[in-house]
Amino acid sequence: MLEERSFYRLGGKKNISIDVRIVATTNRNLQEATNAGDFREDLYYRLNVANIYFPPLRERREDIIPLVKRFLDEFAGTSTDGMRKIAPQAQEMLLNYEWKGNVREIRNAIERIALLE
Repeated sequence: MLEERSFYRLGGKKNISIDVRIVATTNRNLQEATNAGDFREDLYYRLNVANIYFPPLRERREDIIPLVKRFLDEFAGTSTDGMRKIAPQAQEMLLNYEWKGNVREIRNAIERIALLE
C-alpha cells in the first residue's frame, strides 16, 4: 500500500487507489534498529522519506518556561490570575526536572496543578 498507493479490501476484487501521507514518530533511532535487525529494513526505507529530528525537552530547556506559561493560560481559566505567575523557585525546579515525558508530561503536570489550585 505504501509503495503502490493502492490496495484490495480483504476478499475484494477491486483495486482501490489512495492518496495519503504517512507521518510516523518514534523515540528510537530507526537506522540503528534497522542495522541491528530490530526493525524491518523495507519498512524503514518506505517510511524514511523525510526525517525531522526534534530534540527532547532536556536538550532545549529554554522552551520549558514558555510551555509552562502556555499551559497555565490554557488551564487556569479567567478566575485564577495568580496562577499565571511562576515563582523563581518554581522556575528553577521546572528547569532542573528531566521531563522524560517531554511536552506531554509538562502539560499533565500543569493541568494537575490547575485542578488542585
